[in-house]
Amino acid sequence: MLATSRSALLAASLLVATVTFPSAPVDAQDDVAAELNTVLAEKSQLEREVAQYRASMDLLRANGAGGVDSPALQALAEELGRTRARLRGLSEREQALNTALRNQAGGATAAGAEVTRLTSLLQGYYADAEAADTESVNASEAAANALAQTDLDSSKVLLSGAEGIAAINLISERLARVSTSGYSRQRDIVFNVEVRRDGALISKSNHSLRPVGESQYICKLALRSGSARISVRDEQWRVQVDGPGDYLLTLYTPDPGDAQLHVIPVDELRATRWTETPTWLPPLGDSASRS
Repeated sequence: MLATSRSALLAASLLVATVTFPSAPVDAQDDVAAELNTVLAEKSQLEREVAQYRASMDLLRANGAGGVDSPALQALAEELGRTRARLRGLSEREQALNTALRNQAGGATAAGAEVTRLTSLLQGYYADAEAADTESVNASEAAANALAQTDLDSSKVLLSGAEGIAAINLISERLARVSTSGYSRQRDIVFNVEVRRDGALISKSNHSLRPVGESQYICKLALRSGSARISVRDEQWRVQVDGPGDYLLTLYTPDPGDAQLHVIPVDELRATRWTETPTWLPPLGDSASRS
């Protein structure tokens, strides 16, 4: 809403200047102001990309990636360098445009007062936008740092949003280490969910975990509030579901090793504003299985 108000204010000031003083200097200043606005928008986009690259690199490092041993980390570092170089070029162009605006304002006569006011509006818009973008970048970096510091307990069943992202990233790393040729040899695993409230059975349902490779399975389903018992083959897990909603279930069956089940609330994943969802993950916005 604030960004929209700033854009409307800027557009209004440009319209007033054009109608009131339709002279060549004002027309030239309109062109400079329009280009400056474009440069600021491109800078804002690139700053968000820089924050995203940093967050992705922090996640890779948190999961053990480093140096020449991680092609993904190297590729992100190269993209980050190129993006920063583009930002420097835009910053230089921005300074030149601001200088041009000040020079045009200083040379105006009859339209001088209105042009100066327009320049002030543009500078105010830039200051507000820069502050908002800085706040957004800081928030993204803080979220990335918090995620990088999230420890994933393999024995914990019900996860938070940040823990869920860490678990999903760990699955992606497992899948990246092997060929996809063996996926077809895995079959769906049928499991049972019973939900009780105050000891009384309120729901009982069967579902299927879909294989995605490397002894890893995934499912999205809807759960009701209560004490849920999840039975997979000869294994059982219990979780306390505090609110009804959609949940992701991930199952890892290493050989040798104990099976690991994670239950991830979809609403908490969305609340993290996480956007780098892998292709093997079920769509987080679709309705869950209620079979």
